[in-house]
Amino acid sequence: MKKSNYLTLQDITLSIVSMVLTVVFARVLTKEAYGMYSQVFLIVGFTSALVGSAIPMGLSYFYGQYKSFTQRQLLFKRFFITFKFMALFMGGVFLVFNDTISNAFSNNFIVEYKYLIFILIVFSIVNGFFKNFSLLTNRLKKYLMVSFVVMLSMLILQVINILSFNDMFYTFLLFTFAQIFMYFLLVIDLKKYMLLSGKNMFISIKELKYILPISIIGIVGISNELIDQFMVSFMLDPLALAELKVGSFRVPFIGALTIATVTVLIPIFSKLISENKENEIIQQWNRAIQKTTVLLLPIFVFSLIFAYQIIGLLFSNKYEIAPLIFQIYTIKYFLTVVTFGSVMGAIGLQKEWLNNFLIVTVVNIVANYFAIKHYGILGAVTVTAAVQYFGSYLMIAKISKRLNCSFSDYFPYRHYLKVLIVSLFYTLVFYTTFRYFNLDFIWVVPIAIGYYLVVVYTFDKKFEYIKRGIV
Repeated sequence: MKKSNYLTLQDITLSIVSMVLTVVFARVLTKEAYGMYSQVFLIVGFTSALVGSAIPMGLSYFYGQYKSFTQRQLLFKRFFITFKFMALFMGGVFLVFNDTISNAFSNNFIVEYKYLIFILIVFSIVNGFFKNFSLLTNRLKKYLMVSFVVMLSMLILQVINILSFNDMFYTFLLFTFAQIFMYFLLVIDLKKYMLLSGKNMFISIKELKYILPISIIGIVGISNELIDQFMVSFMLDPLALAELKVGSFRVPFIGALTIATVTVLIPIFSKLISENKENEIIQQWNRAIQKTTVLLLPIFVFSLIFAYQIIGLLFSNKYEIAPLIFQIYTIKYFLTVVTFGSVMGAIGLQKEWLNNFLIVTVVNIVANYFAIKHYGILGAVTVTAAVQYFGSYLMIAKISKRLNCSFSDYFPYRHYLKVLIVSLFYTLVFYTTFRYFNLDFIWVVPIAIGYYLVVVYTFDKKFEYIKRGIV
């Protein structure tokens, strides 16, 4: 099995676990309790992403740059120690400001369970190291197995807890134990690297110069991604965030595929750009986009048309605005087949990437403030979707200039339009059938599976994109 397939499978597994938990919690908890629960994991996810969005990319980049075995071993040691330091730092920041955050969010969970949340933040961040480490050291199979077993066990226990006891203390405790257990199962493979002696315990100056702009990009980028959720939490209340979280639901396969593709492409593009092989980057990227288009675009189209049925089936009808939010968010994802940002980092455009993010973030914050003030949740979501395309336009201009090409050289727009038209045609056929026979929501599942297989088969008759990976 290819590395990209292992990564995709692992990310899909974790995404499915997350989806099941989201569905169960959203259904069982009151809307307010689910909103507060979501705010806690908004904080955990945000702090983890601040570290995980930049340092792993640096690890992959320098692994491709360093040639000797010893250099690569010491690279792992430095980066792991840096991960642990950053994890403790981020956890400490949370403890210092937890009262302030709790008051701003109107959320007593943040204070009541602060020490569990602290431990959860620390181990969630540290465990973010192991995906790239496993990829680069050919341990993906073990990483996949450990992740699957731990997450599946945690899922079963969480479902039992929420259905039987509905106790939030045990909820956060189980999440924390899962991260700790995963850490001790994975850290065994790092022992031999920790025994090596080197001049630097932390990342070197050379590595820092690459990572620092990306770290700032990560902070700005993650902030930009979550601006609507944070501002809704600050300006409105947990009830509003509950609607937003349900409406921002994303099919697990989407994020898993894009992350896996980027993780594999970064070291390849890093190596090619250092060898001045821009044309090869364009060709490989074009082929990867063609494949991700076939696998992702049909999902976007189906989600857009069947939004009310999907949200109703998964989360019940108590979230009244969520289906419309889901449709607007789906529109936002139509260009995610390209993954502009990570490619900018891989081809040496870290500063330009940062500048773009700063511009987009300022626009997003200002626009969200007025949109939420006047139009509430729907204003926030609409603005966020529009800003996403504005940011993509800025990145396209920079990438095209660096690679000395046009957007159409790496973006196969004819192929994209074919997949879009075919997907729309089949979706409307299935939707018309669904409405004509007045089918129950549960029929969305077999319809979605049948539709997806038909569309993918139209462009990939042997399903090689799924079997052999994107790259």
